[in-house]
Amino acid sequence: MNRRDFSRLVGLGAAGLATGGAAVPTASAAAGSKDTAGQKATGAGSAVHSGRGIARADRKAWAREHFKGFENILLPSFTPDLKKLDEAGIRLDVRKSIEHGFFSTLAPAIALTPAEYRRFLEICVDEAKGRISIAVAGEGGETGPMGRQLLKDAEAIGASHMILSLPPTGSAQDLIRYGTEMSEATNMGIYLWMAQIHDFKRFHPSRIPFEVFDALADLPNVVALKVGDPDPATIFHLFERYDERMLIGALMPNIMPLAVKAYGQQWSGAFTVEAMQTPTKRHAVDYFDLLRAGKYEDAMKVYWQYVAPLFGAMMKMMGPLMPAGGHPWEHLKVYQFLGGMNGGRMRPDPHQPNLPKLTEADLEGPRGLFAKLGLGPVDLPFEAMQVGRLNYEKGVRAKDLT
Repeated sequence: MNRRDFSRLVGLGAAGLATGGAAVPTASAAAGSKDTAGQKATGAGSAVHSGRGIARADRKAWAREHFKGFENILLPSFTPDLKKLDEAGIRLDVRKSIEHGFFSTLAPAIALTPAEYRRFLEICVDEAKGRISIAVAGEGGETGPMGRQLLKDAEAIGASHMILSLPPTGSAQDLIRYGTEMSEATNMGIYLWMAQIHDFKRFHPSRIPFEVFDALADLPNVVALKVGDPDPATIFHLFERYDERMLIGALMPNIMPLAVKAYGQQWSGAFTVEAMQTPTKRHAVDYFDLLRAGKYEDAMKVYWQYVAPLFGAMMKMMGPLMPAGGHPWEHLKVYQFLGGMNGGRMRPDPHQPNLPKLTEADLEGPRGLFAKLGLGPVDLPFEAMQVGRLNYEKGVRAKDLT
């Protein structure tokens, strides 16, 4: 399948969805952007978003057509006693992710059993109905939630791609072998991940495992690389070396103007984009869309007024945990809650047992900044964040928590 044929498939998919559901316009579309992430997220066909029918050999072309804009993280919602998945809460979060204008949402297996994870994915894919991609998280080792069978199950359920974290230990050949085995186990697209938590400095002072990436970048369904490293020299080196073989997704918004203008960066891998916007005030999506449309002055106005202070506040909260690989899941859910998503407590993460407990002050800080920047105050109390928005509306209160 060549690029022209694949573009025709994308067009057919979009035409198919047009008869089955209405697209939600983005703020960027109203501003005149011709190719917005929000339009892709809500107007592309299910064949494109699920990747169904896309051969492993065609995944790189599929990704270049499809990976445009932001991917968020869809954390699982639980019943107040944390014993079961909260299906209604999960479905709400999928709908809100679509309203945000994201092309994809990553559904991780945090503190879920394999059976729960399968059900989580089923709910996400069913609610998405082809309007947004559902991505999965692959573990960096032989055992873990995303083992080989779960990988096959995720593809059968309708997930389109996965983020692959390589093992923290082992030689370059060990990592190449692992990445190759995971690639050959699925037709889904795969994007690699490079961040401070990976001990890749053992391979090169830049923390770039060149030997590993050189080998994996040529695999037909290894389509992209998410880069959490904030160092501009690292970003430059990765674009220079791999941009023709993998889509490079520089995560940090302050890197994006240079990356977009110099290399045409078109996507950014999973993170809590909701820290910078709401479904009705899509500042992060607008910023990225304006950059990609070449409207740099307009983009930088959005950046300095909204994106920079909002992203900076989130990173200040996350900063102390990031070098050790910590992600304060409930704290990140606060940002989603402020934008209309379900919120709710998370089960303890067995891989991160020392995460800080969420307090009322952890809600009030972001709430105040959102209100100050005109994203709108959320009048629901901290108690609603604890039990989950939908449960609170049903009358569940903190006294019901166990």
